[in-house]
Amino acid sequence: MQCKFIKPNNSQCGAKALKCKDYCFFHSQDRVVKKQRFIASSEGGKNNSKCETCVSEDMYFQLKSISEVLNLLEFTTNKLLLGEINRSKASCIGYLANITIGAIKDSTFEQRLGVIENVLQLSKQTPKRI
Repeated sequence: MQCKFIKPNNSQCGAKALKCKDYCFFHSQDRVVKKQRFIASSEGGKNNSKCETCVSEDMYFQLKSISEVLNLLEFTTNKLLLGEINRSKASCIGYLANITIGAIKDSTFEQRLGVIENVLQLSKQTPKRI
């Protein structure tokens, strides 16, 4: 049987009602179900705040080249697919990896520009032979 709860947009809740009840787990006003819902919500919050260890203490990622960042992203993707890291943490790692790649590109560009500037300075200082 479908939950009888009517949403603010006047559509009916699509969840199944609890056994021998009119409402689903989320819409039930039964005292026992409310308590179970509170406990489940509380436990969910505790699980979200836990510090997940997705890498061992001896594992450390060097992030000085794009290929090293790609190794971290590959590792994170595999951990996510195996359910060993949550989406929120994986998204955060992806975001930081993107910033790191941008910084690596900027650094590489600055180094190359410095070499060009040094070459131009040397050519200005060297007298031309006639």
